[in-house]
Amino acid sequence: MSILVIDLGTSSVRASVVNDDSTVTAERSRPTLPDSPVAGLVEFDALGYVTAAIECAREVLSAHGPVDSVGVANQRATTIVWDRRTGEPVAPAQGWQDLRTVGDCLVLAAEGLPLARNQSATKIANILDSVDPDRDRDLCFGTPDSWLIWHLTGGAEHVTDLSNAGSGVCWTPPAPERPRRCWNASPSPRRCCPASSTARARWPPPRSSREHRSSAASRATSRHR
Repeated sequence: MSILVIDLGTSSVRASVVNDDSTVTAERSRPTLPDSPVAGLVEFDALGYVTAAIECAREVLSAHGPVDSVGVANQRATTIVWDRRTGEPVAPAQGWQDLRTVGDCLVLAAEGLPLARNQSATKIANILDSVDPDRDRDLCFGTPDSWLIWHLTGGAEHVTDLSNAGSGVCWTPPAPERPRRCWNASPSPRRCCPASSTARARWPPPRSSREHRSSAASRATSRHR
């Protein structure tokens, strides 16, 4: 079995193929350094980030040929929010190191709900407060794995695995009351969260960067007609 592995890191994205004998072949990478507009803020260009990952994946597949499966390694808690209909990010992605919601975390801790500053719950609320204060837009939240899978499947799959969901406080076994309290405190609509699953999905081949950007531009044009 050969596995296409896509590693969504903080300073770079890379793709490679891991073979049956554990050898790694056809590795490709792109730098994806975050921006820090002011001290304590860490932001990513979400569309540029996923485009770089897809470019690496296509180059690896071109060099190696077909693979049997795909695995995604992920920087947890980096928070991306996008429009479900257009697929366009509604704000810069907030990196896991971003400190803008530390005050919110301290308030919640004083109320008996301690959250780490790098968890996604307060970051989601912060973005929604800026772009959707009435919570009436149809938006999606995801960490980079959800964002990549959304694009690899043409928007058909909005998913994450259980461990990422737990890290983002969308799902925390075995105490379901905790994520419920997080959402009530945020407040962030649960409908924006990815489905948490270990199920496998059948994905179409990654699009080229030109196809990817053309598709995004078409969705944006349609949105403003």
